[in-house]
Amino acid sequence: MLGTAPRNFSMAGINGHEDVETASTYLNEAHLATDTTERDVFLRKTDKLLRPIVWNMTQEYRGMVGD
Repeated sequence: MLGTAPRNFSMAGINGHEDVETASTYLNEAHLATDTTERDVFLRKTDKLLRPIVWNMTQEYRGMVGD
């Protein structure tokens, strides 16, 4: 899903699609990593990119539904 999300976000004019694309790459690298430390580094980088995006989208959704 992260592979197609950046394109969809871009077409919808949603900010942060570049970070989602980068996070997707990091997750793929983590999946391919044979070293535990290397995998953990990629997972931390992914978290650092996705956490604010998810927060912002959640806040926007809450505002739309009147939470």
